[in-house]
Amino acid sequence: MNRSPTDGLSHKTWKRSMKKQLASIFVLCLAAGMAHGNTFELSDPAAEIMEEYQEYNKNREVSEVNENYPAEAVSGTAGDTVCSEYLVYKQEQSQRYWSGLYWVQGFMEGAGDPHDTSETASWIENYCHEHPSDSLTQAAESFMDE
Repeated sequence: MNRSPTDGLSHKTWKRSMKKQLASIFVLCLAAGMAHGNTFELSDPAAEIMEEYQEYNKNREVSEVNENYPAEAVSGTAGDTVCSEYLVYKQEQSQRYWSGLYWVQGFMEGAGDPHDTSETASWIENYCHEHPSDSLTQAAESFMDE
């Protein structure tokens, strides 16, 4: 007759016994490795990934960054965009138009004065026609003052 390792033991007792045996094996393996000059060190995978990412970015050229992102991402914010430029971007429906509009939305929400996107777009467009040399930051501040 075949016998099982759990014969005569409750499942809970058998499980506890197995954990103790595994812990003993682990300690013996660790001790054997240390006796041969090996060391045991835990590593942080997130820290390793961040180091690789930082190394990757350190080796990238500024021209590569400029190719992939609008100027605002490198030198300032969309809030620095002049209204006359914003109106050109709107006509072109370019990414910079949408970046500017969503920047205004986020700026106003962050200041605790959120508005509907279509309302914001309409108001900012009218403001920019009347004040072409102002920045989107000035337009957003003026909108919140009303």
